[in-house]
Order: sequence, then C-alpha cells, then structure tokens
Amino acid sequence: MSNDSDHDDIGFASTRASMEAPAPAAPAAPGENAPELNAGMTLNDTYRLVALLGRGGMGEVWTAEHLRLPKKVAIKVLLPSVSASGEVVARFQREAEIGSRLAHPHIVHVTDFNSLPDGRKYIAMEFLEGSSLHDRMVQGPMPYPEVAEILEQTGRGLKVAHEAGVVHRDLKSDNIMVVNR
Repeated sequence: MSNDSDHDDIGFASTRASMEAPAPAAPAAPGENAPELNAGMTLNDTYRLVALLGRGGMGEVWTAEHLRLPKKVAIKVLLPSVSASGEVVARFQREAEIGSRLAHPHIVHVTDFNSLPDGRKYIAMEFLEGSSLHDRMVQGPMPYPEVAEILEQTGRGLKVAHEAGVVHRDLKSDNIMVVNR
C-alpha cells in the first residue's frame, strides 16, 4: 500500500477491519537471523502463539492468548525479509496507529504494537471468529440478504475510515471477515 495525498492506508476486514501502517527505525538489520515463530512461543511475556492463521508477502498472522487477560488475540508479525525496510516498517506502524484510533464495530481494533527481540515488529489486535468473505463465497452462491448485510457493514466501516482521512488500498474478499455472531 502506498500513501499519497493526505490519506492514510487501512487494510480492512469487515464485518470488522484490519489496518496497515509505518513503524520507528529498528536496530541494525531487524529480523536478521530471526528465529522462526512457532506455536507455544511467548512474545514479550504477554502473548503465547497458538496457531498460524496465514502468511502473506509481508507477514504472518497468528492466533494467540493474552497471558494476563482472559482473551484470544490475533498477532500480525512482519517477515524477516521485509523488516529491514524502513518504509515497510513505517507503514506497519501507521497501520497499528490507525487501527487503535478507529473505534467501530466493523473495523478490527488494534490493541498493541511492539518489537520482538530480533527487531521485527508486530501488531496485536482483536481476534475475529469467522472466515473471510472469499472463503464464504467459495462455499457457493450467497442469498441476497446475506450479501446486502455484508456490503452494508463493510460500507459503514469504510465510511468511518474515510471520514477520518483513511483510504483502504487493498479492499478484497480476502480482507473482509464474516464474523460469527
């Protein structure tokens, strides 16, 4: 995602949404010699990784347990291969900042931004029980009321983001979450 004009980037997952943003400069070569993340690993004495949810070109997303609060969270960690890029880290931090300030039922809430001992950055956010819109669409045709509800909720989240000057630059069915309620 690039940031042009006066708009920030946001990575949505609606019936909630997840954001993208920048981060501060890290120590020499962040992510270099980075250990592979695995289930059971604890991040900063706060989050215990449970299972890998997915991996993309820039990072991994894990489900994790908060060790002091009784809740499940999602942890997005930058890959070592992109952690040395100041631009990528800056966007990732901006994502965290945006996700923490946009409070809306259809935008995922970011609760923490931090670094691993090897310098890689991570974001902790609310965990969404459900699946992506893409996964739902693969199951077969969707009834009109279901489609209308998903579009309406996605639009509400986008409206709040746009009113805050945030532009989602990667809106696609993989980034829209259909949450179990």
